[in-house]
Amino acid sequence: MSEDDHLVLRVMRQKWEDTEAEFKNELIELFQQDQIEVFGRLKNFEGIKQKLSRSAFKLCRMRDIVGLRVIVPDGRRQQDELVQRIINEINGDRFKIIDRRIKPSAGYRAVHIEITRGVVIAEIQVRTELQHQWAFLVETLSLTVGGGIRYGEPPMVDHLNGKDRSLVTTAMQNFEELSFEIDQTEVFDITTSEIRRKLEIQKILINELQKGLG
Repeated sequence: MSEDDHLVLRVMRQKWEDTEAEFKNELIELFQQDQIEVFGRLKNFEGIKQKLSRSAFKLCRMRDIVGLRVIVPDGRRQQDELVQRIINEINGDRFKIIDRRIKPSAGYRAVHIEITRGVVIAEIQVRTELQHQWAFLVETLSLTVGGGIRYGEPPMVDHLNGKDRSLVTTAMQNFEELSFEIDQTEVFDITTSEIRRKLEIQKILINELQKGLG
């Protein structure tokens, strides 16, 4: 990070915190009758440094320092409806939709809404329950093999033995297949029981890996 970036970070921190709280309260009010879960967070310092190292973004234009997440209990139809409600009812100077269902990032699928309010760009992730479970398991595995797997980088396995490396290989293959299968299930409104079973197997596999390292 440059000296200018450090200065922006110090000046903007309180503004980011205030904006995150504003958006979170507005989303909770918007969805209070719908039993929709809303979460908010600010990207931590290490996450900001990693993001800057992977791209040409300037800190002042980074779009996901202020992050909100909305978890949709049903499928794709409700996801589309909630995205439209957010655009219609949440105040912002400018909106941009990034549909990662159409163009997934390393298997990750969701709909992201970038909202510019004043000098701050906030990102609202709208995920179905199955998309969220998939992303949560990837995040869990990344604690063992590095956060780069979330961006398509190979897992870091030099510290693992042969058995554990094999588990990681299997888990990564499963993620790729599950991403596609979840999407097809939601597009065609197919029953989710088989996908949920596979997600549970993936969870067990990752827990076995982490237990072996613990």
